[in-house]
Amino acid sequence: MARRASSKIRPLWLAVVAGALVLAVAGGVWLQGRGGDPYRTVAELDLKDYLENANSLRGNTYKIKGTVARSLGYSRAKGRLFSIEVAPTAGNGGSGYNNNGSGNGNADVLPILVPPELSYVNLQKGQRFTFRLEVGDGGVLKVLELRKG
Repeated sequence: MARRASSKIRPLWLAVVAGALVLAVAGGVWLQGRGGDPYRTVAELDLKDYLENANSLRGNTYKIKGTVARSLGYSRAKGRLFSIEVAPTAGNGGSGYNNNGSGNGNADVLPILVPPELSYVNLQKGQRFTFRLEVGDGGVLKVLELRKG
């Protein structure tokens, strides 16, 4: 009678599979870290400079991350106006005060204009967005692109 060959798990194959798994996880973490900010090449809006003299920033493109505080108005021709709470960070130089009535100084509130071209996006109170925007005439912050999250 013929004997069957013994099939053992070889330590070399175990090491190869474990190494491939570690490389796959490390690669996934690295790729996720690189793709987290869709506007990573756009400068962050310096809130202090904007609040002191918005006209000096006119025509420039910036990004901000904020939470929708409330809807301020709507015009079919011009779009929707929202107030956005932006927490001061090291990069955006918050003003240290707020104008939302809470008095805690933790967030600045900025008005942003969402043009009719972006009317398909449903912005609701409490949602967080990353905005790419342009400072327009009179310091109006006009949204060019936005991403949820």
